[in-house]
Amino acid sequence: EELLKQAFSNALGTARDLGVSTVCLPAMGCGCRGYPVEVAAGIGVAALQEAPIPYCEVRFWETLTFRKWVQLTEARLEGCEEADVREALWQGKSLAEWHEEQEAKRKPGCAVM
Repeated sequence: EELLKQAFSNALGTARDLGVSTVCLPAMGCGCRGYPVEVAAGIGVAALQEAPIPYCEVRFWETLTFRKWVQLTEARLEGCEEADVREALWQGKSLAEWHEEQEAKRKPGCAVM
């Protein structure tokens, strides 16, 4: 688990150090050599929630992994109203503008606001 946490941390930290506002990562550790998808997805979802990058995208190569990430993400959004989640999306704005607006509107208890 520590190696997977370090992999996410290193990838996201490098992206931050490079000053990028978007990053796309594979669902690291999911489906590789029998590593438990639920454990890997939990580590990934937690890392992305704390990511120093305004927009992170994850790529999946099979449905089971995708469903597990959706399930874990939905659990983290339980404190949010549907309108909060919709508002957190880009809505065609630049990432910098979107991120600045989101920081100004951040709500306690809601992972996306």
